[in-house]
Amino acid sequence: MVMMIKTNPELAKPSLSEGGRYPSSSSNRPESMYQDPSANRQSMAFGNGDGYDHSLSNIQSDEEIEIGHNFTYIPPNPKKYYKRLLEICVQFDLEAMVNLPEDQEVSLGILSPKHLEVINECALRWRLTHTYRVTCFLDVIKYKYEREEVPIECLPEALQMIQKAVEEVTLEDWPRYDADYLSTVFGGLFNIFLGELYEGLEDITKLKPDAINPSIDILQIIRESGLVERYKADIEARLKDLSDRVRVQAVHHYTDKNYELMTAEGDNKALPLLLLTDHLEKQAKLLDKRFPQPLLGELDLVCLALESQIPMFLTDLDSSRRALLEGSITKPPKVPIEDVFALYRRTKTLLQMHKAFCPKSPVDFDLVGFFEPYSPLDFMMELKWPDAYQEARFFTALSKTINKSIEQYCRSIEDLFMEEMFPRPPPEVQQQKQSAWIEKAKLTIQGEKKVEPFNFTPKSMVKLNNIEAARNLLDKMYDRIDADRISAVLEEHGPPVPDKVDRQTFLFTVKICLAENLVPLESSPSAKLDTFVTLSDEKGNRLAKTRTIYESLDPQWDQTFDMSVESTTWLMASVRDKALIGKHDTVGRAYLCLDPRIFGDFMSHDLWYDLDTAGRLLIRVSMEGEKDDIQFYFGRAFRSLKRAETDMTRVIIDKMAPMIRQHLSRSVLKTLVKSTSAAISYDYNKAIGGVTAFYRSAMGTDKADTMIPLPQKEKARIKPEVLTDVEIEQAIVPLFDYFDANFQILHNHLSPTTKEGSGNKF
Repeated sequence: MVMMIKTNPELAKPSLSEGGRYPSSSSNRPESMYQDPSANRQSMAFGNGDGYDHSLSNIQSDEEIEIGHNFTYIPPNPKKYYKRLLEICVQFDLEAMVNLPEDQEVSLGILSPKHLEVINECALRWRLTHTYRVTCFLDVIKYKYEREEVPIECLPEALQMIQKAVEEVTLEDWPRYDADYLSTVFGGLFNIFLGELYEGLEDITKLKPDAINPSIDILQIIRESGLVERYKADIEARLKDLSDRVRVQAVHHYTDKNYELMTAEGDNKALPLLLLTDHLEKQAKLLDKRFPQPLLGELDLVCLALESQIPMFLTDLDSSRRALLEGSITKPPKVPIEDVFALYRRTKTLLQMHKAFCPKSPVDFDLVGFFEPYSPLDFMMELKWPDAYQEARFFTALSKTINKSIEQYCRSIEDLFMEEMFPRPPPEVQQQKQSAWIEKAKLTIQGEKKVEPFNFTPKSMVKLNNIEAARNLLDKMYDRIDADRISAVLEEHGPPVPDKVDRQTFLFTVKICLAENLVPLESSPSAKLDTFVTLSDEKGNRLAKTRTIYESLDPQWDQTFDMSVESTTWLMASVRDKALIGKHDTVGRAYLCLDPRIFGDFMSHDLWYDLDTAGRLLIRVSMEGEKDDIQFYFGRAFRSLKRAETDMTRVIIDKMAPMIRQHLSRSVLKTLVKSTSAAISYDYNKAIGGVTAFYRSAMGTDKADTMIPLPQKEKARIKPEVLTDVEIEQAIVPLFDYFDANFQILHNHLSPTTKEGSGNKF
């Protein structure tokens, strides 16, 4: 610097503005944090009002400078000069590193110690803040990295300096200029590395973590700093560009692979699809292994790839529907059925992967409906079994599995149906136990409680149709397997039955039918019972429980239970009265003996049992030997479906019966006829006929229906006047309104067979 001043003394003088004054602080250093408005920087530095030390004008050489004479040079724009000085030092040190001998140790830092000392001294003399210095260093490294003058390994050092400065002084306490400067540098870095990431995603099938992890790490550091929030809109747009690029690459990759496989020669149309599913699954698993977490917390490569490729595959699969089906039915088949099943399994796997990785982008594809024409049963039937007995054993075991599945299906359907028929009230409206007896007392005082109508829903009717559909499918399966032939093969070729069976199992079917002449526990002559029946074994374990029939002394349950026993077993049938609170009262008991010797004729036995108090109970019992036979398993499955259908139909009738009983009581029937004299006469056939006619109009007519006349003594003694439909409807209009609302649902949503069976029971 001394030599510069010696050569050109004008450098030591301040340059004047056009008005003959020193440049203002706002024109030279508009953002200086150290500017004194009352004094000029240069006059402060050199200690003279004109900013020039005249004692230096006569210096001829360095030797002429007096010992102890010091001065400080502050450039007009210290920050700009500092940045340029830093660029020169970095460039010099980088070139020196390249030319170092191989045996010399390379410095861990970018700047050499001498250069560090120089720039630190300049920063101190020029009064530059530490926050500006670290930001400037990062800016210089960014500048040189963008021009490929420094490797990416130089950036972590600069970022560490920023991080350390932030730990020492929080960003909120940084000078505003320095904070804005850092934000600008970070924004530039973010764009640079987003661009590199964009280029790195050119082929996601060959993408490896090592190729993009350095860029991801730097982007993550910058994003976590929060200094790029001002560029939020731009960053979101760039991230969307990255997502779109991954999708486009996934589509191109799928298209190329699909074209490669589909153009291959061969009649098996399932094979290219199988290879395609295998490829997609492997690629998705590989991406998930390499990138288990979304890039930058948002770019899930597996999700983006599957989101683009799976819908395209499903479209191609659907377009191959006809070719696959036609190829599978040719003789010999061009599309082996085992390939179709393999395609089903792999398509199901892809759908499961799509659901797991792309929960926000569901696909609408009926997998079961697509593969429904390809019956696995047909595949098994077409197998050329070398041994008829082994074939029979296989299909017997299959029928056992079918039976178990049918039983579980019936339980599930009935549970769902019962939840709809007997919905649970929300907790806030559930009656408290302490007020239950008060409610009972009110009913006793006020008389009969008004029946609340129950309205059916279409989904409940669909469940009843499902049971019928399952029965039809089971019929077809029975015929397709040819169960009678299988049973005959087992009987002919099976091993001889041992003379003595250690523990033979018998299957009893116990049907709780009805009870008669039950005696109420209360002394009131109008008291009724809310009864149900339980079956318990000799140890007191409950084996079965019927539904509850309300307010009846002659209840009819009609519920069937299957029980497997190995020897003679005694059961206790207890008729219980349901209590609102506390224990249920016992109305009466009866005892039933399940003895294989008594029921060995395999016929149904209607047994009346007198209760130990009063009344009697009708139970229907039948038995069959439980054996490993295909007809036994199919028969049991048929009974499960029939029992479920009967129970569900009975619930429907029970839901409608209280409304009918309330509106077709004797008092209501009296209003359906007119008296023409003092002697009152009633034509009940006419009244009931009017109601029946309305029912037929809603549910459909049945020629098999016949009118059962009342006994002669109940017929009208005097011919009544003819009643119009309007008069009948006015008398029982609430019931007709109820029929209008519910018969239409039953008529529209029940299958013809189910509707006919329900109508007959109704």
